Parts: sequence; C-alpha cells; structure tokens
Amino acid sequence: AAGVVFDIDTEVGFESKVGAQLLGELSDLETPSWAWIHQSGLGIGTLLALGCDEIVVSETAVIGGAVPNDFEDEEVQFSVLKAQISNLARLKERSEELALALIDPDEELRVESDEKGTLTLTKKKEILTLTS
Repeated sequence: AAGVVFDIDTEVGFESKVGAQLLGELSDLETPSWAWIHQSGLGIGTLLALGCDEIVVSETAVIGGAVPNDFEDEEVQFSVLKAQISNLARLKERSEELALALIDPDEELRVESDEKGTLTLTKKKEILTLTS
C-alpha cells in the first residue's frame, strides 16, 4: 500500500493496556500514515494521531484529553504508556513535552517566547486539549 489514512472520531476514555498496545503497533508501521480528525480526536484518538506521520485536522477539530481511565490504578502500565509516547514523539520528530501534556495531568507544558518570556500552556492537574 502507498499509505494509510486513519479517519479518527473518538471521545475521551481508554484503558492504558489498549493504548500501549496501539502505540506498539504504530511504532512498527512501515507504510506512510496520516491522521484525519474532522471533529473529535480525543482519548485514544490522540494516541493514534501521534503515531501517524502527519496529522490533518478540520477547522473545528479538537485533540487531546488522552488520560487513560485507569491511570491511577494501573501506575506501572501508565508509566509504560508514557515511555511509549515519548519514544514515538522522538521517532516522529515531535515535541515529547507536548505529547506527554496530552496524556498526563502531572505534566506542565511551558513554551519559551522571546516577546513574552515563558508562557504556561497547561498547569499540573490539567490535560492539554488543542483546537485547530
């Protein structure tokens, strides 16, 4: 195949084990991949999009809110999921900090700006959700 397009329409909520399995499969994908998010790429859709080579969103799309349902109960599995997100972000040449802020409420995302100093996009106990 010349490539694969994932048409993503997901809501929040997934299990850590499922997310880790999905990220493992995406890491092994050898064909070019695109994520298309028309409306909602929340939850596991965020992980799927991060695993693609390119992410394309509509003007009304949202992405993020990818906290697993069991992240407090399954601390070890969530740790594995975070490691996989970091590895996949590096593989796809994306910001690890941004990728982690999409799934982990304990991550704080700050962006340096020449004009305004440091801008905090998320604070602890918040999940990053982006719009187009």
